[in-house]
Amino acid sequence: MKQTTTNLEPYAWEASSRQIAREQGLDERQIVRFDMNTSPYLSDAVRERIGTLETIPANEYPSPDYGELLESVGQYCRVDPSQVVLGAGADEVIDTVAKNFLQNGGKSVISTPTYSMFRVSSQTYGAKVVEVPRADGFALDTDALADASKDAALAWVCNPNSPTGNAEPVEKIRELLEKTECTVILDEAYGEFGGQSALPLVDRFEKLIVVRTLSKAFGLAGARVGYAVTNQETAERLNRVRLPNSLSSYSAELARTALSPAGVAQMKADVARIAAERGRVQKGLGKKFKTYPSVANFLLVDLGDSAEETVKALLEKGLVVRNLSEKPQTRGCIRITVRSRQENDRLLEALI
Repeated sequence: MKQTTTNLEPYAWEASSRQIAREQGLDERQIVRFDMNTSPYLSDAVRERIGTLETIPANEYPSPDYGELLESVGQYCRVDPSQVVLGAGADEVIDTVAKNFLQNGGKSVISTPTYSMFRVSSQTYGAKVVEVPRADGFALDTDALADASKDAALAWVCNPNSPTGNAEPVEKIRELLEKTECTVILDEAYGEFGGQSALPLVDRFEKLIVVRTLSKAFGLAGARVGYAVTNQETAERLNRVRLPNSLSSYSAELARTALSPAGVAQMKADVARIAAERGRVQKGLGKKFKTYPSVANFLLVDLGDSAEETVKALLEKGLVVRNLSEKPQTRGCIRITVRSRQENDRLLEALI
């Protein structure tokens, strides 16, 4: 029997900047979002294209096959466009996968702590969710994960992992794929920051689906563009249940621009800037708190017993962080997005 939404543990929606400003008695321009893992940068190529979007007819639907965008994604990922499945952000892609593989319930295995939408989407379609805790240092436990997924429909892994920021080498992902028979969903939302990808394994393992997004490194969170790369047969299967026209014409065009040679070059430069800031912020926070190693655009910071009080104090200054302090595997921790140097300095000054 499918689980109804009345007893589903929902995704925890973030308060809007306007709401936070109103509650804290601040100007909305004082609010800095250190909680959403978005980029502080927008590429020049995308900025220029935004200025010419009036040429796109808003009264017509976008091309139903998104052929040009599929070509762009295929070129960027070095795969055939027929292996790509598009969605309005990685969230819709995740939901499409769950809808396809878990329509009749089944078992969904999740390596935790990780992105909560894996659980939400699985439960939405009636799956029994089994959580497999990560090992020391939040390392992926491939043996435990493979054992738990023997009779599962799906196994979910985020790499680099959120909210911890650590990444597993591609060899370890390959090891997992060799140990399990179920379909593995590999979320690489932060892949550009990690500097590696399991995309080359797609042609070798038919059960692998790699999910990616333009919301993080490409700075297009507001456009909502995500995609999956898998084998052609699975891509066709997923496209059968993909919502039609879920990407607007504007989002598709901005995504194509971001994936152009100029857009990709800008993304790589922005990733390098964020990585440099990540090291600086981590060094600063390390003077007072334990920070976990990260290859992503965020840091997991252990504040201990002062977490709740600190989160509240930061909020009063308009600095919004992700509070994970009450979750069992991240007790006393917050997650901080690495933003621009000026924004990061505000946070460091408030914390140190």
